[in-house]
Amino acid sequence: MPTTWTDDELRTRARWLLNSYRHWAGEDLIELPGGGGGGDDDARRARALFEAPLAVLAHDTRPDPLCVYANAAALAAFELTLSEAASFATSRTVEPAAREERSAALARAAEAGLLSGYRGMRVSTTGRRFQIEDGRIWTVLDDDGRRVGLAASFR
Repeated sequence: MPTTWTDDELRTRARWLLNSYRHWAGEDLIELPGGGGGGDDDARRARALFEAPLAVLAHDTRPDPLCVYANAAALAAFELTLSEAASFATSRTVEPAAREERSAALARAAEAGLLSGYRGMRVSTTGRRFQIEDGRIWTVLDDDGRRVGLAASFR
């Protein structure tokens, strides 16, 4: 299991998250910085996503998915460090009684590409409970259009 993500991994995943959201929703997830072209665009977009005021996190496709991306707002909401997030099973964000409902929502998002208006109770790593309202869950596609996970955003 990774102990943290490399800068290249974060830039790549940020690109996938942003491009996938635009693919499914037809609009940008966040306001993106203008680019001058070249390799710096991915870095600027990754920084904008990491610093965005909404929480954004993503997990992979394994049966008990591991977090593959979390921005600063998501790290704060779930009371995680960047290194802890890299080996964090996202199923831990939900109380056991709500896991079936979460699984159903994830399945709907995987089938449709995008699920809007999601709500549910979440639990941080310290046990603090908080409510998500009007969350969005979407299928993450890599640069070749392969499904590589699911992402979620909320305020």
